[in-house]
Amino acid sequence: QKRLAELLWAADEMIEKEKKVLKELKDHIQIIIKENTTDTKNKRIPFSNLVEINPTTTINTKEVSLITMPDISEEGEIINYIKAQTYELKGKGLTPFKENDILFAKITPCMENGKGTIAKHLYNGLGLGSTEFHVLRPKLDTDLYYFYYLTMSKTFRKQAEKQMTGSAGQKRVQPEFFDFYKVCAPSIEQRKIIGDKLYEIDCTIAKVKMQISLSQQLKQELINKSQYSDKTRLKL
Repeated sequence: QKRLAELLWAADEMIEKEKKVLKELKDHIQIIIKENTTDTKNKRIPFSNLVEINPTTTINTKEVSLITMPDISEEGEIINYIKAQTYELKGKGLTPFKENDILFAKITPCMENGKGTIAKHLYNGLGLGSTEFHVLRPKLDTDLYYFYYLTMSKTFRKQAEKQMTGSAGQKRVQPEFFDFYKVCAPSIEQRKIIGDKLYEIDCTIAKVKMQISLSQQLKQELINKSQYSDKTRLKL
């Protein structure tokens, strides 16, 4: 019992340390974005000058990925992939997009909560999704991560929230917001470096999340052993 108690205490301590690391990594992403998009040394450029807003996408295949709002987490993950037949979705007014497009939730409260993702691993490289997504396509492939993490940042979302229109509970970010929002964009080379750095941090975040999950599983196993030991002792 004493040994199990010590192990449980150690597991709790480990989980808390891992959660602290996770928070620090997330905060670091926000700091990097803020530092590089508010630098007054860089010229202010409308977001839409560098990123296509809701570009035309032709769906010319029988199977595509269907991505609805619940299929995306508030931390940028696609948590559910659905293969769909295009003929079944015809006439439903869904939003078309392609591999490596950025999906940005435009309706409240999904937008404020941070819903958005990069459309990756799509069936045939194409997808159809909720009409409540804005599709953002960087004009330069090297800008993908830079602008994705920008759109996921608290700074960007707060500005978008201020520009939402509509009635309570149905407010949306209009396409014009991306003309209004001006970013202090670094050079093309710098945007690539920053984007890659943010992606690396995000990959580390994913690993830390996995470690926290494993630590929590270990803790639960120890609790189960402790409870089993207690029951056995009572029977004796």
